[in-house]
Amino acid sequence: MFFLEENGEKPIIISNHLSKEEQQKVIEVLKANKEVIERTFVDLKCISPSYCMHKIHMDKDFKLVAQPPRPLNPSMKEVVRKEVQKLLEVVPAG
Repeated sequence: MFFLEENGEKPIIISNHLSKEEQQKVIEVLKANKEVIERTFVDLKCISPSYCMHKIHMDKDFKLVAQPPRPLNPSMKEVVRKEVQKLLEVVPAG
């Protein structure tokens, strides 16, 4: 992950299937064109926010139930572990 803005705003996640050189090229193109990248629903002038969002209708007296996480298959578990490790390396501790 990297940020388009120097102050840590506009995070961008790039596929880890690209080489380091390809990732750098993608970053350069995105930084050169960051003013045209739409980031919020407000920025999307031609699309209604109601089209991009949904609402779950529930009764007022409905109680939420916490469910345990579902187990992942071993191959997916390894992919998730690698992605989490990659994110932890980018984010400073503290």
